[in-house]
Amino acid sequence: MKSIEDAAFERGYNVILVNTNYDAKRAADYVRRLIELNVAGVALMTTELDSKLIDELARRKVPVVFHNVGTTGEHMSDVLVDYASGIEEAVAHLVSLGHQRIAHIAGPKRFRSAAIRRQAFLDSVARNLPGAPAPAIYEGDFKFDGGRRAASEILADGKRPTAVVVANDMMALGAMHEFRSAGLSIPRDISLVGFDDITFAALSQPPLTTVCSPRVVIGRKAIEALMATIKQSAPSGEQVQVRTYLVIRGTTGPPANTLPVERARRRKLSPAKSLTHSKA
Repeated sequence: MKSIEDAAFERGYNVILVNTNYDAKRAADYVRRLIELNVAGVALMTTELDSKLIDELARRKVPVVFHNVGTTGEHMSDVLVDYASGIEEAVAHLVSLGHQRIAHIAGPKRFRSAAIRRQAFLDSVARNLPGAPAPAIYEGDFKFDGGRRAASEILADGKRPTAVVVANDMMALGAMHEFRSAGLSIPRDISLVGFDDITFAALSQPPLTTVCSPRVVIGRKAIEALMATIKQSAPSGEQVQVRTYLVIRGTTGPPANTLPVERARRRKLSPAKSLTHSKA
């Protein structure tokens, strides 16, 4: 939101901020009120939208930019975040560390962004671990307590995964809390990867490995696309792609039952070094 406000202010516009709270009806009510205020344009940074609202915006020819809705048209642009590439990086990173039992804590199925991440996870596991059994998926709600609940389900299952890819950072932080409360060490006993790279991700203990969804870039691109329709330089609207990328921190490591070759080699050498030292 700060990025959106900064980009709009640079172009001579003020921002009216409203919070939809993941509620499609509330979003529709807010948008209609904003239209009554004769705003220059609307940036809808939520994927929870009623299709009737999109039709209404198209009919009224209000300049609008969406976030991962998948709809473009006259005066309508869409900023598409490449969630799938970030999930692919996360799974490939875990597999490179030696993980073969990787689970997913998913977001609500009704959210398009959560559905994309869920399917990307399944596809990535199939590519990176061919022939492996279908991975376990636990349902979450994008909130801290949802991550805790999903982690408690993981702990209750008979065969615990060695790593978990979580659909967003808040649930990942909740899962971390639950795992540590159960006496697990992260990443020695279980590795975790979040998604979003919120500020708290770098401040957790250990710092959270996560997929960065670059918020500053998303906000700036949204305003640039909106301005293009307002100024009529791109009246037909446009689709803007934003890539995600993996940020490796302290919550991922090799599974407890594996040992990197270099560490194993050093352990084999250490007794000889010790013996030489004692001779001196």
